[in-house]
Amino acid sequence: MAADPAETPAPRETAPDGGIRLGTIVLLLLALLPVWRVFDLTADARRNVVYWDEFDTALALALKLDSRPPVAEIARELLSVNNEHRMVVSRLIFAASYWLTGGIDFVVLDWIGNLAMVAACLALTLHVRDPRRRLLLGLLLATFVFQLGNYENLAWSGASIDHFVVILFAVLAVLALAAPGRGRFAGAAAAGLAATFTLAHGLAIWPAGALLLAGQRRRRALLLWLAVGAIATGLFFAGFRMNSGHAGPVASFEQTGRVLLYWLSLLGSTPSLGHAVAAPLAGTALVILSGISLRRRGTREYPVAFTLLVFLGLAAAMIALGRADHAKGIVYSRYQIISAIAWAVALWLAVEQAGLLRRPRLALPVAAATLLTFNFAANRSHRAALDSWITCRDLAVNHYFEHGEDGRGAFALHPIPAHATGLLREARRRGLYALQPVCKPEDDPPRAVESGRITYYLETIQADPERTLVKGWAGIEGEAFARGAIRVILREGNTPRVFSAVSVPRDDVPRIMGRPEWRNAGFFLALPTADIPAGEHQIGLLVRAGGRDEFVMTTSTLTVPVALPRAAD
Repeated sequence: MAADPAETPAPRETAPDGGIRLGTIVLLLLALLPVWRVFDLTADARRNVVYWDEFDTALALALKLDSRPPVAEIARELLSVNNEHRMVVSRLIFAASYWLTGGIDFVVLDWIGNLAMVAACLALTLHVRDPRRRLLLGLLLATFVFQLGNYENLAWSGASIDHFVVILFAVLAVLALAAPGRGRFAGAAAAGLAATFTLAHGLAIWPAGALLLAGQRRRRALLLWLAVGAIATGLFFAGFRMNSGHAGPVASFEQTGRVLLYWLSLLGSTPSLGHAVAAPLAGTALVILSGISLRRRGTREYPVAFTLLVFLGLAAAMIALGRADHAKGIVYSRYQIISAIAWAVALWLAVEQAGLLRRPRLALPVAAATLLTFNFAANRSHRAALDSWITCRDLAVNHYFEHGEDGRGAFALHPIPAHATGLLREARRRGLYALQPVCKPEDDPPRAVESGRITYYLETIQADPERTLVKGWAGIEGEAFARGAIRVILREGNTPRVFSAVSVPRDDVPRIMGRPEWRNAGFFLALPTADIPAGEHQIGLLVRAGGRDEFVMTTSTLTVPVALPRAAD
């Protein structure tokens, strides 16, 4: 069998004195830059907040485990179908969190999902032994994966713990299966089972692996792989049921066309930067590029790239079959990781086969500059979508603290608010989980100058023994505020305390005040009263505009009473 030229050992790129070349270090740091940047951009999105699917997949499971059910009932819960998925791995992670800590922390869960994707990218990169090819693959993965097109997976544990983790297991299965060996085969089968029981499109690993083994003429391994895959698929579909709202398409030319278009759009979602017209064209380009690169002896010369691209194509097809009608053509951010990985691998393969790395001193710097430019453009293009997602979630949290139940404001934590409220109250009563406020005191408030430029209005000032609320708007002529630019000052005597507030997009303020740039003029502070010292507080506003912080102290005051002990909601 021919060896993969990208995997054959090569001498390390070293300087005459034996040290690693400075250029390599610089390029390595540039490859890590997108990773650092995207984690920085999503830092304030990570909150210990249970949101949408997490109520049933995580919080309800923890409550059930806390009731000490029989082992058979736990097994049924772990294997149960949720929106066409059997999320056994995810549920085991949630169960482990409960068993180890006695509760659920969604920030920790989000980091587990994110680190799973870091591990997947590292595993793919390290399998390439030639330093130049390894560096190029690392650059491609870093810039395509760690950008805000994947904001749902990066910021929301409900997505990252599934959509990132399934990619990790698929990568591990492909890497293990690419070369012969009983131990490697067993590892590939175990990873394939984990992928299958993380999300439904993990099933695509079985036909992708079968094509690899057939192409390599490993007949015994192929038969065994097909047998394991058949058992896994049979277990997955035993008692399977479709969500009526996600029903697959009927066999008609019109709906088949919609599925095909959605598949191509999903594959092209990363380079299209959110442009719906460009996405299917980019997806078509990816299919053609992959086909040309793997047209001959792909399973022998590039087994990892071949199998991974087949898996990603089939996984995208499964998502398209199940979601094309339901999504109305919108490729949700959580699905874009498939496109990101596929484009990174396909471009790496194309550059490798074109021989562009024969002149690495030119090719690698040009590639780094091009990819970092794309990464910057992707972050900028998707920043508004991330801000919108955070705002919707944070306003739902504030409304919960305001009313003591879900669904009383413009946004809700769960599509069935009464269900969410019941779970939150029960979890808090048992000490498993308490919803945390998203408005937080700033331990190190910024240095700000007192300003006469700030126009403001306070609409709600309320404090009772349970909750404290301050709502209103603020603006500076000619300045457009970013999300989170407005903070609230509560000054007791000579002691000011600065609290973050949730930005509230407003249509009325820009229209009435004649300031179209004031769309983010609204703010909403909601806190448990226990987080604020009792007493008389003067209200101030601190805003960031034009690269500096300014503040104004209003004439309004807030009388904070003695807080009730924190018990049930």
